Amino acid sequence: MSFTPLSIYLIAINIFTFLVRGLDKIKAGQNLRRISEKQLLLLCGLGGVFGAMVWMKTFRHKTIKPTFTPKVRLIALIWAGILMYIQSFT
Repeated sequence: MSFTPLSIYLIAINIFTFLVRGLDKIKAGQNLRRISEKQLLLLCGLGGVFGAMVWMKTFRHKTIKPTFTPKVRLIALIWAGILMYIQSFT
């Protein structure tokens, strides 16, 4: 199995996003300044959406926020479409 630059990038950004979500949860528990939703959504848009979704499901963090979860799902659909489009050329 060989890894393409895109697959390496996506693995890295998803791990990074997962870790940032963990940092946000720690900060929430300690009443420290949180990572903004805008920054979390930016990480999702840059490809870390699947790591974010795994975090949300595993730790139930930001799962009921009505403005956040639908945006993450939309970004996931967009990335799924992008990846299916790229796959159609290989």
